[in-house]
Amino acid sequence: LQSTEGTSWITTHIPPDSLLVLMGDVASILSNRKIRSPWHRVRLPSERRHSLVFFMYPAEDTILSIPSDPRDLSLFANQSSEGQSTGSTYPKESFVFGPLLLDKWAQVARR
Repeated sequence: LQSTEGTSWITTHIPPDSLLVLMGDVASILSNRKIRSPWHRVRLPSERRHSLVFFMYPAEDTILSIPSDPRDLSLFANQSSEGQSTGSTYPKESFVFGPLLLDKWAQVARR
């Protein structure tokens, strides 16, 4: 697992028999940025590991308010090029969650 520090990717060292929980952009939006969601990517390790990924989203027709500073939320960044952000396209006010989520999944889908 790697996360960003400034403009560089750094490897996150997770001790054996540990549980790592990453909170996502939705938790960050709902908490008005009291909970931070890290930019991260997964690189396949040479050793064996077990991962469980669980996403929990609001209903598709839920209207969410834009957080006070959305610039570093991956939910609003165009990530269609090899894991690098190609610019933010965040809404200016509230938004309907479903269409934004569908667009995000289309950007990061493996082809």
